[in-house]
Amino acid sequence: MFELMYLKLTKPTIDETIAKNRQKHLKYIAGQEEKNPKTKFTKEFFIHFYKNSPRIIYDTNESVDRLSSDDMLKIFRDRFSDMNNFHFAIVGDIEVEKIEKLIAKYLGNLPTKEREERFVDRKREYLEGSQKFIKAYNNEDISNVAILFKSKLAYTKKRKLALDAMSSILKVRLRELIREEKSGVYGIGVSTGISRLEKNRSKTKIKFSCDPKRRAELISEVYGAIETLKKGSVTNEELAVHRKKFHKSYETAMRENYYWLAYMVDSYRYGTPLEDIFELPKLVDRVSKDDVKKIANEIFVEDVLQAELNPKKEDKR
Repeated sequence: MFELMYLKLTKPTIDETIAKNRQKHLKYIAGQEEKNPKTKFTKEFFIHFYKNSPRIIYDTNESVDRLSSDDMLKIFRDRFSDMNNFHFAIVGDIEVEKIEKLIAKYLGNLPTKEREERFVDRKREYLEGSQKFIKAYNNEDISNVAILFKSKLAYTKKRKLALDAMSSILKVRLRELIREEKSGVYGIGVSTGISRLEKNRSKTKIKFSCDPKRRAELISEVYGAIETLKKGSVTNEELAVHRKKFHKSYETAMRENYYWLAYMVDSYRYGTPLEDIFELPKLVDRVSKDDVKKIANEIFVEDVLQAELNPKKEDKR
């Protein structure tokens, strides 16, 4: 593995036959995506939401044709001619003496330069205020709805844990209210995020699919559930369920290499103590009802984009 990585970084080559086959495949995918209502909708959604940003780019036949092996190799060689700012994390069943020899032989001989690099926050502008994006592209008699809230919250560990709790509780509430009580959706999900690299960037997305005739009713129910959450309706029982789920997943994850690897990388990237991984259960248990209420009022603010992919309208000619 070390030798293969060393050769790939120091002696990169492109097989033209493979490159041409890859281009054909990319053009095929681009063509198929244009025929797929959900993909077409998603592309238009992000272009619209990010105000036609030049950084929102999708493959087309023309863009694939412009790919050049020489250009790709030039970019690759420039990027990996300086390994000075790369850091390697290794997790697994390893023998320290053996791994140190491999590191010295292969990683220690990778090329380096004295150039400084750092993350650049591009501050992508997005549509603010209350927005709607509605298209009738769907070939099926189903409406796919997404409600995206954006807010300018800075990352803190406490906020992240409160956001996780809020997401978990809201997901259960919406599932019970809309899928089970109302029998209105085929599936519903809640996802949240708060960026540590991009300053003051946080989001919550609620997605579901439903009978088109009931979409207005169910969208109203979602907003109602959010308002109830913002008023501080979280119960001790709901927090207990969230904590139990976390402890179970945490115990499983602590036995997996991927979890340790991700935490090691984050620890180095953000300068946080690696030992914090052992404190997570205590921190999760400390999240209170007031914490959840506060984060709900911070995250569910005026910047909201409601997107709907509805069935195609019948041609009545």
